Amino acid sequence: MNKTSQNSGYLRFPQLKQACIRLLTSTDSCRFIARSLKVSPSTIIRLKNKLESQEISNSDEISRLSPKELYEKVYPRKQQDVRNDSQNKYLPDFEKLTSVMIEKKLNITQLYALYESEALSKELQPLSLSYFSARIKIARDLIESDSPEFYYAQTFPYGLYAQLDYTGDKYELLTYNGRITCWIMAIAFPASYYVYAGFVTAQSTAESCRVLCEGFRYLGNRHPSILTVDNARCWCTQHKPHAEAVINENFACYLQEMGMCAEAAPPYTPQRKSCAEHSVGRIQSVMSSLKHEFATTLRTLQEHNKILMEKVEALINKGPFRRSTTLTRDYLFKTYELPLLIPEKKIPEYMGEPISVVVPGSYMVTVQAHQYSVPYLYIKKRVDIYLTNDLVIIKYEGKEIARHLRTDGEGITAVEGHKPSLHQKIDANNRIYASLDDVTSISKALDDGVNRFCLSKIEYDKNNCRAESVTIKTCRAVINGYKRCFFKQLYSEACISVLNLEPYKWSSYSVAEMYKELQNEYNKNQKIQHQEEFEIFRPTEPDDAHLRDFDSFEPDVHGEQS
Repeated sequence: MNKTSQNSGYLRFPQLKQACIRLLTSTDSCRFIARSLKVSPSTIIRLKNKLESQEISNSDEISRLSPKELYEKVYPRKQQDVRNDSQNKYLPDFEKLTSVMIEKKLNITQLYALYESEALSKELQPLSLSYFSARIKIARDLIESDSPEFYYAQTFPYGLYAQLDYTGDKYELLTYNGRITCWIMAIAFPASYYVYAGFVTAQSTAESCRVLCEGFRYLGNRHPSILTVDNARCWCTQHKPHAEAVINENFACYLQEMGMCAEAAPPYTPQRKSCAEHSVGRIQSVMSSLKHEFATTLRTLQEHNKILMEKVEALINKGPFRRSTTLTRDYLFKTYELPLLIPEKKIPEYMGEPISVVVPGSYMVTVQAHQYSVPYLYIKKRVDIYLTNDLVIIKYEGKEIARHLRTDGEGITAVEGHKPSLHQKIDANNRIYASLDDVTSISKALDDGVNRFCLSKIEYDKNNCRAESVTIKTCRAVINGYKRCFFKQLYSEACISVLNLEPYKWSSYSVAEMYKELQNEYNKNQKIQHQEEFEIFRPTEPDDAHLRDFDSFEPDVHGEQS
């Protein structure tokens, strides 16, 4: 038996309407009607007396009354309020209290505790729990009956659950890599009905985890404890009626890394994740008028996702919710749900299955035609490469040793710190000659002859549409030759002399040959000059003048030369 109805004499709207119609149309006794409705017989007797006092004898009249009108006829509030006020009771605004209970997801006991403390602060007597509960239930019936819409009410605590689902509709996006076809994945929070949405290029585990990662970052690095999913292969590898679901291993590992778990809704029961189903329907309704914009506006996938979420925020999360413009999804989420989500310092990227490779001597590993650098100390060692939507993460024995932004297509992505010191010096030298202006400024600071050669070479190559890199290479070789040479003036003359040749001979080799010739000529002249100086200071005596006269030597007493 309904204890509250029995003690207080109040009936919920369905019971009240059914009891009135049966009293007016059937010959059943009050006790029999009370037993079938599970209420007190005295409640039915009082209801019969009220119908007679109101002179209501036609059941059609009852059927035409709205819940609010029927309650006013059967339970006039003014009479009740006067009766309770005479007993020095505190009579609150039950509809306002009921709205607070719905908004904060409180139960009757919690709401009564708040009411009781407020009554004591006003030095008034609180109503009994049974009377209070009955009036709150009536007020809730009135609030819910104001809307012509109906929905299956489910109780979810704030901050605990989120539900995932994909749109059935596909959408075409214009990106810098061409047109791509996408679905939209929704992350819906059933306590507040707040929703996050993002485009996915495939209904895969990697794309699902990417949207989860971006969604949780969007919420300030916060996430729920439980994700409710359906039987999509990217989330469940096996899911049959009356059997335990098998969660996708990679998906489960990614959730476990953040301290979350996944639960699968039973097959063919969309009401178990009705929030996600409803959110997907609202998103598809919003996108129906925006398809052309996304298909004709050139953006990156990240930019498309940003625009999509702006539309979802404005038209769904901040729009009216259950006919209320103040208690919106955004308000309920930010006020009650967001503070209860689990905070994380960093939302991890989804790794997936690694690619195992041995680092070559170039310390560059190739991933989908693109090369990424690894610290040179790991040459000839086997590393694991993990791909996310945005990153390439390289690990050695479980330890991360490199991380790069993922780039599609051919090319090289290298980190300076991964290179040996000799290679770093080469790169630093290459950066000095990054443009023709750098070549001009360096040559001007070194020597006038070198500068004249570089300026002439740059002008000639520009007029003949030669590649800038080739010009820089030639000028750089000439500049380095000047730095290494011993006779700086001769090298400067060589640069100027080469400019007198045909322009097609303006090269570093020509300058080097010209410098060699000038150096040989200089050395020859220096030798001749040295000989002439030697002749001037040559002694007049013959070369053997200083030698001893062996004929003048006399033997000693032993017959040997002294």
